[in-house]
Amino acid sequence: MKISKKVNKKVKNLTLTENRALAFKSTGNFSLDLFVMMGASRGMSIINYFKKAFKIQPKEVLRIVLYSRDIKEGLGEREHFRDILAYLEEANFDYFKKMVEKAPFLGRWDDILVAKTDEGFKFVANKIKAAIDEQIVETVNYSLAAKWMPRQGKIASRLRKQWNMGAREYRKFLVGATKVVETDICNKNWGEIDFKKVPSLAMARHAKVFKKNCPGRLLKYVNDVAEGKTKINVSAIYPYDVIKSLRTAGPEVAEQQWEKMVNTMDVGGFLPMVDSSDSMNGGIGVDSKKGSLSCRDVATSLGLYIAAKQKGAFHNLILNFDAYPQFLDLNDFKTLEEKVKAIDKMEWGGNTNITAAFELILSVAQKKNVKKEDLPKALIILSDMEFDDAVNKSKEDEDKLCTIYEDFKKKYEEAGLERPLVIFWNIQSREKHFPVKKDEAGTLLVSGFSPTIVKKIFSGMNIEKACDPLMLMYDVIYVPRYNFE
Repeated sequence: MKISKKVNKKVKNLTLTENRALAFKSTGNFSLDLFVMMGASRGMSIINYFKKAFKIQPKEVLRIVLYSRDIKEGLGEREHFRDILAYLEEANFDYFKKMVEKAPFLGRWDDILVAKTDEGFKFVANKIKAAIDEQIVETVNYSLAAKWMPRQGKIASRLRKQWNMGAREYRKFLVGATKVVETDICNKNWGEIDFKKVPSLAMARHAKVFKKNCPGRLLKYVNDVAEGKTKINVSAIYPYDVIKSLRTAGPEVAEQQWEKMVNTMDVGGFLPMVDSSDSMNGGIGVDSKKGSLSCRDVATSLGLYIAAKQKGAFHNLILNFDAYPQFLDLNDFKTLEEKVKAIDKMEWGGNTNITAAFELILSVAQKKNVKKEDLPKALIILSDMEFDDAVNKSKEDEDKLCTIYEDFKKKYEEAGLERPLVIFWNIQSREKHFPVKKDEAGTLLVSGFSPTIVKKIFSGMNIEKACDPLMLMYDVIYVPRYNFE
């Protein structure tokens, strides 16, 4: 979006949000731009961001790409990773091969089936075949690689050709090495399903099917989980998966998965601020066409998750922001279902006046004389970042034009309060802009749907020391998990 010629000439890196608040075109670091946008751009191309950063810091950028695909400790973004892997096959085959080596262990085995050239596909097919043969021996006729291989279609034909197999032999080979719950569902083997072994995402997705076809067995299993007699898997699901399961299949499975999920992380000090403007009702990425996943669903689920982990005065508090922001106290609601219903009853569809929300926090802190130790250590802003212009009303003094965050800093200083860490969590970006730059101390830029970054912030970093967006990125990607040489 454009701003006046005079201001644009003076501050070339400034732009406007959809609601005409000042923001930055770039953080000032191409790697960081990519790091932030990877989790906030489902359904949009990320290749231009990748190319720009890859030219300058290729090894660093590939660490970001691996982090973006990492299901357990990263963003879990599939499509962006596959697009970049396909690009690397043509642009840099050596790096393509290194990414192929890492991909299945951070994502899924079918991630690497994007190869188009004969050389690239041969390399990929040989890796997969060797993995299946090895996994069958190690796990007694079960292969995770085989699970993700297509049974028919063009890619299946290429694999059969590479492995010198006919269609029947190929299918028999894969079926013999695969044991997944979907097979039992298709064959209606309801009595043979061992719920404690069902993967977390499959349990969330098929809860409605289980409830319909084997309700007695499912209820017994859920009760056993609640009593600590057996386990339920949550390793590969995100908060929004549980909320979707709750809405479509009811509370039985969702409540237990949620309970296990929130107990996997012990951190506190956050106040989630949920954007409840009209734009948050829009769909995300490929799901936007189906209407099955909205920015609102993601922000709600993350807000609930973060609020549940807090202690003291802000335990189970969520702050929404629109024209009239309000605190929602979830302590009066016992179950996940009750809490979701309470959030659904909040005002949704207003504007994006985050300044009013900041002012409400200040007002509450001052009126109630909240002790320093009870103030939130960090504000997590769950939003599409299309903030309203609430601070730049006058064009008379263009030297004093300030962004939303700069205005926030000023207000805290005037109130004599210690400023909390502000985490801008971009759920879905439609316009390419950033609320702060790379070196803005006391702020962090994150994105995506996974709460694992929260654990990283409060366990891997000392937030009492100065921190900034670039520092967080380095802390996240420069770990052995993303080594590839």
